[in-house]
Amino acid sequence: MILEGFSGCRVDLTASGTVRKTAPGPAYNDRLRAQCLCQKQFFGVIECPAVLSEGMDGDRYFFEMAFVPGMTPLDAADAHGTGVLVRLADRLAAMLVKFADDADGVIAPDLFRAKIAEVGGRIGAAFEGGDRAVIETAVSRLAAADWNLIPKTSAHGDLTLENILARPDGGFTFIDFLDGPFRSAALDLAKLRQDTRAFWCLRPRPNRPPGVPVDRIVLLGQLDRLLDERLSGRLAMAADRQKQLLAFQLLRIVPYCVDRAVARFLAFNMARQFS
Repeated sequence: MILEGFSGCRVDLTASGTVRKTAPGPAYNDRLRAQCLCQKQFFGVIECPAVLSEGMDGDRYFFEMAFVPGMTPLDAADAHGTGVLVRLADRLAAMLVKFADDADGVIAPDLFRAKIAEVGGRIGAAFEGGDRAVIETAVSRLAAADWNLIPKTSAHGDLTLENILARPDGGFTFIDFLDGPFRSAALDLAKLRQDTRAFWCLRPRPNRPPGVPVDRIVLLGQLDRLLDERLSGRLAMAADRQKQLLAFQLLRIVPYCVDRAVARFLAFNMARQFS
């Protein structure tokens, strides 16, 4: 097995050199099937691996895709310099503007309110004391927020730095698309800011030393500024709206947090959005 994602999906390199992604259980089959369909639809439009086959492994759905060599953008910036971040910002800005130009109405505000209410009922035991209070406060404030006029557009759906591969040829490949009702270039940008402003990609992990590496925070800050420069006037929104969308994206992670340290990290960064 190569890794297990935050969703619990298995990702394996097969004997034939392809990558197989398998649902963690039958309840996740439809979601992974939708992800596969989304990746097929984007193939040839943006850089993503070709889907080669799909099927069932017992009661679990899987799909296989081409293997693309690469590393995370932050690892690539460490290895090859911050020019990697400049190229990434250029590519992301062009992609987000293209998505935004493909607007098709707005996302119904009730969809946001329903998701917020759902998450409010799924705050797990990993959130204790003050951390739980932070999430409950976020649920309350987001439920009362204005969700009108969020454009519905083409979107990646889960545009985090962990879902971007920096390839040896200097280009980038996008993976782990997410289907669903919250498809918007504005939410894709908020998902990127989940990393560049809330440092989700630096969350605690068993194989990672404690603490947040300052050098990575500096790189994330550089990428954030580069994105802002390229998107100024093209995908602009008020600062409070940016924080609102980022807080919503952070809230969507809450039901999947089972580790106390990760929950504490999430609650700390959620609180920052309302300070």
